[in-house]
Order: sequence, then C-alpha cells, then structure tokens
Amino acid sequence: MMQAIEGIYQNGHIKLLETPSKIHRARVIVTFLDEEKSDEAQSLVGTGEILDDDLEAASLEIREEFLAAIEKSGAEFNK
Repeated sequence: MMQAIEGIYQNGHIKLLETPSKIHRARVIVTFLDEEKSDEAQSLVGTGEILDDDLEAASLEIREEFLAAIEKSGAEFNK
C-alpha cells in the first residue's frame, strides 16, 4: 500500500502532519516542494471548471494552513 503524507522539513528533521495508517515500517521517498509553487494549483481533477476567484480563495486557505503547520512544527522542535 502506498500513501502520501504531508510533512515539514526543518533543521534536518521531518515532522509528519498526520499519522500514516497501517504502516509500521516502510521505505519512503521525500520530495521537497518549491515553496512558491505550493500556493498554486498543480493540477485539475475531473472536468469541472475552476474560477479565478475560487482558485485565489483556495490558494489563500492553503497558504494559511501551510504557515500554521510550519509554526506548529517549529514550536514542537523548539521544545
């Protein structure tokens, strides 16, 4: 079974933002996302259209969640 889990890399450590289900030991591939591109839509799923306003709102929401996760992760690493 293959799963994709979001995480944060900081100071040589990777903090997963959720716990993988039913995995106790596994090989992993770590991909570092370009921070500028993380705020943009990477692909469209399905055949529906996405309006510019919807895309901008989603981008802002993703950015806020991303920044909150970084802040939370930083606080945990600094304990």
